[in-house]
Amino acid sequence: MLKRQFKFIMCLCLLAVLVWILGEVLIALVLDLSPVVSWIWAVLMLAGTCAFSVWKCPRE
Repeated sequence: MLKRQFKFIMCLCLLAVLVWILGEVLIALVLDLSPVVSWIWAVLMLAGTCAFSVWKCPRE
């Protein structure tokens, strides 16, 4: 694995975690939505992060 690829993956994971946490705070505290919405948000975040990683990951 190249250093560039490692940096990309680490930055993507960090950004995904931050967006996920902000979304959870928004869902739970601000909008006061049901736990089902939280599960949907988690699945969408996981699928979106994986899709973006596969689509945009630098290739050798």
